[in-house]
Amino acid sequence: MMIMNRQTKLLASKPQSIRGLSSLAGNLRRTVAARLRRDFGVRVPPALLRRVIDDAVELAEETGFPNLFFPAVAEEKARFISAALEDDPFCLKTLMNHTTNIDSATFHAEVVQSDKPVLVDFWAPWCGPCRMMAPALDEIAATGGGRFKVTKLNIDDHPELASRYGVRAVPTLLFFKDGQVRDYAVGTIAKRSILEKLEALAAA
Repeated sequence: MMIMNRQTKLLASKPQSIRGLSSLAGNLRRTVAARLRRDFGVRVPPALLRRVIDDAVELAEETGFPNLFFPAVAEEKARFISAALEDDPFCLKTLMNHTTNIDSATFHAEVVQSDKPVLVDFWAPWCGPCRMMAPALDEIAATGGGRFKVTKLNIDDHPELASRYGVRAVPTLLFFKDGQVRDYAVGTIAKRSILEKLEALAAA
């Protein structure tokens, strides 16, 4: 990430063509998969690749320089997955338990129809507290063991969903089970409190 940030600063004044994010994500997944097979002899499910490059796609969207990052990002992600597998050959399930970016098109399937509790983090790129909470949410998702899901929804891109659920400030965390909001929190909240709410829903 530090390499990509330096590239952004150095080249911020140069115009670049911006591909659609779906194309960016697809190309990056294929590049990482190829590097894993070629350099590390590792094959991983497509679902895992989708999870571990979410942050790279978000950064590309924010900076507007997606094409600059392919070599650095592909190498970083391939090494991350390979190292994790070397340390723990059974870690695929853990790696796949990362926060999931959702939108209007995926909200119903990922949240309403989910057979497990779902945390939806309503956030915005300009929200400092949202970014402060992001690492804690990633840690919760990574250690959930499949008992619950942690998702993120950008309210700037999907204001209709924020309005539907009465979200007036960010970060707002809504805790869903069986398609219904069962609990909520507004503003920063301790990691332990978030985990306790999810554990309670999972046990109910």
